[in-house]
Amino acid sequence: MNGPGGVTDNIPGNPLLAGQADYFYPNDQSTRLMWYHDHAFGTTRINAYAGLATGYLCLDPAQEHVMADQTC
Repeated sequence: MNGPGGVTDNIPGNPLLAGQADYFYPNDQSTRLMWYHDHAFGTTRINAYAGLATGYLCLDPAQEHVMADQTC
């Protein structure tokens, strides 16, 4: 991402500008497949249809360990 909250916002020597923000997502959910896309006003659907969305796999090591130990 680029712009407010983008990956280039918090580079040493490149401080955040007024109106910009740096976001942190702890990813403390159980294992799941999520997806993310932008929420630009009035263009979200256009950007999603154009492919500006992607899957995001969040893994929970504790849950994966329990599932691996189960026998069916």
